[in-house]
Amino acid sequence: MKAQPTDMSAASHAQVRRTLALKRAFQRELGRKPTCLQRTAIDRAATLTAKAEAAALDPVTTANDVVRLDHAAARARAEMFAMFAARQEPDDGASDLDRYLQRRPAQGEGAE
Repeated sequence: MKAQPTDMSAASHAQVRRTLALKRAFQRELGRKPTCLQRTAIDRAATLTAKAEAAALDPVTTANDVVRLDHAAARARAEMFAMFAARQEPDDGASDLDRYLQRRPAQGEGAE
């Protein structure tokens, strides 16, 4: 059995550090301990963002690949922040119909 090398290249070590920094930043944005789904979204967004940043700095990477990675990272971040916002909405126990009726402007009685 061959021993696997334990040394990481400087580029991959820097990318791991950047991914961890992004994960910490996204969790701070959430403001609390994330759920399993939120942690998965944070991991995905951080990994894709770090890969897109690394690809943008790599002269061998084509412009098409950079754009695709950047858009995938942007979508992942947007989905993550949308998930954060959805979890922060207060649950007042009202149904959707009750919320609609509360927001609807008051209409005059008998005016048809």
